[in-house]
Parts: sequence; C-alpha cells; structure tokens
Amino acid sequence: MKEIYEFALDDLGVDGLAPILFQAGDHQELSIQQIPTLAEWGLAQNRTRDYLRGRTPQPVKTAPPSPVVPRNHCGVGEGEFSVDPAGFVYPCQTMHFDQFICGNVRELDIKEIYDTSPVMRRVRTAVVDNLDVCRHCDVKYFCNGGCRSTAFNVYGEFEKHNELYCRHLEKLAVDRMWANCELPLHATEGVCA
Repeated sequence: MKEIYEFALDDLGVDGLAPILFQAGDHQELSIQQIPTLAEWGLAQNRTRDYLRGRTPQPVKTAPPSPVVPRNHCGVGEGEFSVDPAGFVYPCQTMHFDQFICGNVRELDIKEIYDTSPVMRRVRTAVVDNLDVCRHCDVKYFCNGGCRSTAFNVYGEFEKHNELYCRHLEKLAVDRMWANCELPLHATEGVCA
C-alpha cells in the first residue's frame, strides 16, 4: 500500500486518498464474505489518514463540510458512463458486464448512445423512489440508495436494496447533515448514541 500512496502523492500529485468500501466492475464476481466489513474499511481509512499525517509536516487542514445536495440517483447512466478500449459503452465504470453494453462508439455517435440506448434508459429509472426498501427511508435523497453496481454484483439484481451498506450510508447521511447544520452538536447521554 505504501508504494501506491507514494506513487499517487509524489508522482501523480494528488492531494488526498480515500479507500473505497467496495466497487464491483470488470466482470468481478465476489461473495459477500470477500467484501470488507465496515470495521475493516474504517481501519483502512484510519491507516491512510495516519500515513498522510506522517508525511505532512504541517497540520492536516480540515475542510469545511461539503454541502448537502439531495439526489435521487447514484449517477449511473446519467452523471457518468464508461467506454472500454474496444469502444463499448457502459452506464458506469464498474458495470462492464455484457448485459449493460449500451452500444459501441465505433458504430454509433456517443451522444446517440447516451440519449437512445435502452440500457441507459433502464438504468436511469433506478431512482431511490423506485427502490422497494429505500422509498420509505428518511435519508433516501442523501444516500441515493447506494451504488447500483454493488447491488447488482452482490445480489444479482440492479434494483435490489443495498442492505450490505445501508446502515453505513444512513449514518454518513445523518453525519453530513449535522456537519452542515449551524447548530453545534452536543452529545447528550441517552440522546446521541
């Protein structure tokens, strides 16, 4: 890991690193047992933070909280898409599966693929209001129902509830709302657990 951090920071000039929980892609088929637990992910984040602090002589700056922007969609097929080396277009960089091929840029204009592909149209309907469990959640517009690719890879269904990370995404959403609140958050025994 250290070599990856050093390459990213020194050679590529990135200003931060963030281990991701899990992203499927390129025909990965993982069982739930192979996916890191939230505790393992937290440890990876802590190791990354500690490594970055050790490299930087100046104190780590805390950025102001990012704004809370409600959304109803993870971005698949709308805010992002992916083109592989053979020219095949997919609705997301983590969805390079045959059933998600939208077209090929060597045969059609990318705008035409983006606008008219039946696959693109289908994935765009995976809004949080259409996901069975999520539609009733109070923070649904902040987690967006989670990553659709993860749901597909873990559960075999694109529109499946992302149970694996639901509680974690819910906590992140609530923490983000509190961070953007002008009132200070004071833990009171029995109130904030």
